[in-house]
Amino acid sequence: MSNRIKTIFMGTPELAKIGLKTLIDSDFFDISLIVSQEDKTAGRGMKTIKTPVKVLAEENDIKILQPKRIKEITEDIKEIKPDLIVVIAYGKIIPKEILDIPKYGCINVHGSLLPKYRGSSCVQATILNGDMEGGITIMEMDEQMDTGNIIKKIPINLSIEETSQSLMEKIKELTKNNLVKILNDYIEGNIKSEAQENDLATYVKMIKKEDGYLNFNETAQIIERKSRAYFPWPGVYAFIEKESLPKKKILFKILKLSDVFTEDSSHKVGELFLKDGQLLVKCHDKAIIIEELQLEGKKATKSEEFLKGNAWILGKILK
Repeated sequence: MSNRIKTIFMGTPELAKIGLKTLIDSDFFDISLIVSQEDKTAGRGMKTIKTPVKVLAEENDIKILQPKRIKEITEDIKEIKPDLIVVIAYGKIIPKEILDIPKYGCINVHGSLLPKYRGSSCVQATILNGDMEGGITIMEMDEQMDTGNIIKKIPINLSIEETSQSLMEKIKELTKNNLVKILNDYIEGNIKSEAQENDLATYVKMIKKEDGYLNFNETAQIIERKSRAYFPWPGVYAFIEKESLPKKKILFKILKLSDVFTEDSSHKVGELFLKDGQLLVKCHDKAIIIEELQLEGKKATKSEEFLKGNAWILGKILK
């Protein structure tokens, strides 16, 4: 490729930062503008937290815009006349007026093997459904959510202990190792995009904090998958009651569950009990071992250590 590709990058979190770094380090792409979501405030002092993409933009002295509404910067984008726009986890819908600007279109990196799991929680959905294969899809963008033509799908094998956190790390590596080459091949005409099989499409919703609340009337398998899919956020939890506590109902976080399920017909759904020195909770069909937990106001700990001073939880019902 003789001339560098004038590129606008849009993204916000750490995954986007990884993708942006590969483009900056490449000889093929000239990053003319970076677009990220607005910075957030956090903590008691309401300290401003820059997005990971903004941090990288400032480190490389690249102009960055953080519009409240992306339509606000349509004219800025038109003035740049980009050859390409690359979008990774930007977090906002790109309007057609912007999609139509670049010569080579807008290209997105999606964290599943499309058309499976269109939507923002594709990583969590992969774990929730017990898939043993995940990956990324590099795709052309259109006006709909994750419906554009596929440029390349890159699969990876998953382990039975996969969490959303560990899968995201794998997705970062796939992006880092493949994005530049695939974009280069696509621009040079060595890869032709293909339409998605819409009949096979599935959609996923945005994850909310309350999705981590456990209903033990579900099967042990579903409960175990949720514990991995929602790690590290929002985490999985229930509530436990004790009359002598200042708050009668307190938060009971489950940090890690075993993937081994135990037949049990002598305990109530949600009941905590001890078997062979291990802490278990009864689900709809079977019981499951709680390996690590955190009670409200206490530090995270392994179950056997926690029980040394908190045997009162045995026989309690998680609700």
